[in-house]
This record gives sequence, C-alpha cells and structure tokens, in this order.
Amino acid sequence: MLDKNELLKEIREIKEQISDLPNFSGWDSDRAYGYYNIGLIYSKLEDYNSAIDNFNKAIKYHAEYGDAYFELGKIYLKQDNFEKAMNCFKKALEIHPDKKDFQKQIDELEEKYGEIFKKKETFKINLETCSKEEISTLSGFNETKSNEFIEKRNNGKMWYKLDNFIEEFNLSPYDSIKIANRIVFPIKKTTKTLARKFDL
Repeated sequence: MLDKNELLKEIREIKEQISDLPNFSGWDSDRAYGYYNIGLIYSKLEDYNSAIDNFNKAIKYHAEYGDAYFELGKIYLKQDNFEKAMNCFKKALEIHPDKKDFQKQIDELEEKYGEIFKKKETFKINLETCSKEEISTLSGFNETKSNEFIEKRNNGKMWYKLDNFIEEFNLSPYDSIKIANRIVFPIKKTTKTLARKFDL
C-alpha cells in the first residue's frame, strides 16, 4: 500500500535538492533527473496532471530524455489519449532504439488500437457541426481546448482558414500538419451569397 505522506515528503526533498542547484538555462541533467523522479512519484499517486508537468520539465532540461517520454506515453495511455501515447513511445524509441520494452509498447498499442489510429487519421471534422468528442480527436486538442472551441462556436465564433484556426488555438507546427487535411471549413458568406439567398 502506498504511503502518501512518505511520497509527498520525497517530492519535497527532491524539490529542495533542485532549488539548491546552480541556475542556468539549457542542458541540465541533474535538474532533469530531479523532475523525472518527481513525475514518477506523482504518477504513483495518480496525480497525472502533475506527473505530466514534471516529465515535461525533465524534457525541457534534457531534450533527449527517452525515459521521460516513455513515462509520459504511459500516462497518456491511461487517459485513453492513444495518439499522444504513441507519439511519446516513438520519440522514446527514437532516442533509445535498443530498448526492447519501448518497441514492445509500440507494437502492443498498434495491435490493440491500430484501427482507431486509422480512423482518426481520415475522419473529417466539420467545424460547423462537430461535437466536442469529435474535435478532441484533432492533434493538439485536449479537454481544455475542446471545451474552448465549443464555447467560442456557441457564442458565434467561426473559422474559415487553417491559419486562423491554428493561431486561435495556439497549435504547434506538428499539430498543424496533422490536422490540415482533416478539417472541413465552412464557406464564408459574402454579400453576393446573401443577395442570391434573398433574391436581391
């Protein structure tokens, strides 16, 4: 049985050790290792948001931290975010191509969820009519961004170009490529269109 107090104490101790490290930006293996271990503890506590935050900090200080990517993938898998999980596992394997458990995880994921990946890659999203669940299948869209999209659309906001959509939701270049062929944009109503509609 997990001793929550002991684990939280361990987190505090690691944070103290990190705070004692000299400050500098860039590659910092000691700081990365500290955040990685904090991420592991939060993962044990099932505080996945905090775990994700700390694994990302580890990667910030050590861009080639394969184990941090792998642990991120495991969390995304628990959250049923199969696409993000796969991306993390592939990145981990790219960094450590000799790690058989990384390859095994990718193989298992492809075998179990391969059809889901294929559907997500081809399923078109109509911005005028899509549901929150459908918009959440777009690369870069989490729960928060999906809610934001639905709220803005309900308030009359609409997007007619990919660039505007990408900028609105602060999507990465990778996400932009992934969603480019999946979105169906509405045709912007012009004065001529309205005139034809009302026989003017």
